[in-house]
Amino acid sequence: MSTAKSLTLPREQRARRTEVFLLNFPSIVKSVKAKTRTKDTWAQADYVYESSTFTLCEEPWIFRLYPDGSKEEDKGYVSFFVGYVGDKKELLVTKETQFCTPCKDHPNELKVLYDTGQCSQKFTPGATWGNTHLYRTAGLLKALTRNTLVVIVSLNAVNSLSSDVAQKKRVLKECYWNNNATFLKDGVGADVTFLVQGGGKTAPVKAHKSLLSFRSRVFYAMFQSAWKESTEDSVPITGVRFPVFCELLHFFYCGDVSHDGVFCEIGLELWQAADQYGAETLCEMCDLSLAATLSVENFTERFAWVLNTTIKTAYLSKRCFVFSDPAYPKRNFVEEFLMNQKHDVVVVVNNNKRKREEIEILELE
Repeated sequence: MSTAKSLTLPREQRARRTEVFLLNFPSIVKSVKAKTRTKDTWAQADYVYESSTFTLCEEPWIFRLYPDGSKEEDKGYVSFFVGYVGDKKELLVTKETQFCTPCKDHPNELKVLYDTGQCSQKFTPGATWGNTHLYRTAGLLKALTRNTLVVIVSLNAVNSLSSDVAQKKRVLKECYWNNNATFLKDGVGADVTFLVQGGGKTAPVKAHKSLLSFRSRVFYAMFQSAWKESTEDSVPITGVRFPVFCELLHFFYCGDVSHDGVFCEIGLELWQAADQYGAETLCEMCDLSLAATLSVENFTERFAWVLNTTIKTAYLSKRCFVFSDPAYPKRNFVEEFLMNQKHDVVVVVNNNKRKREEIEILELE
């Protein structure tokens, strides 16, 4: 069977990664109608119009058009599919297909009969994606001008990485964070020393002003402004314990915590420090982890912290108020907590003054 004829597009249309095909649709329908089709042979090659391979976004593609449906239950409808015939492991594509015909009064202009709209789809080698009930075959035959069907296939975005490239990207990313960890550990090129005070002792921690300024808006204001810390080599740190501050610096340097048990060990203190020094991502990590590991043993400590903090607690606060334990199905842990307090607990809601959405707790009678 003859393949679709491809039009040559101007440069600005090529930039949209678009391919246009001219089809004599009645002749395609006639070739299919002349054959006897059964349920077992409905989707065989004799009943489908397949284009030649075309290249979009530097990847090979084909399309298949079934003028009388791709399945027996689709008989009477046009089915259309775009298929990927390359060897990339996975492609994320934003695809749009238009079905047009020349205008009767203006042959150089196209009338759009059907537009699939933009949609995203993952493709693997040999995969196809499309519509089974695209258009009634009889209706499409009547709508065509000079028996001409114009198919416009557009791939507006492709995100593809071969396994080798993806692996190299992961290795480079790991090397970057590992190098940062080495700088933090060895203090190579450090230009500031934090003096972490606590327990009557002062522990020094060496760091780099430029890296911390890039990773934290608080450190940026500290080192790049008129603050006295911007010109001093030593900066005192109060209100944060040494292991908590070290873990905070580890996050700024490496993009993650040092080990999974950090949140259970010092999660609340780390969350407080992360909020103080502008580490929004670490705050969310603490929120999610503490909510996920809420238990009977740590409920009192974490719920008390929720009631007294001004930090946004989107997950932990909600988890506390619906917390239950299968071993104690009738226990209301929130009510027990409030009843055991020596004084009544009232949290006043004032969104204009506080940084988070407060949870209002009325005084218990």
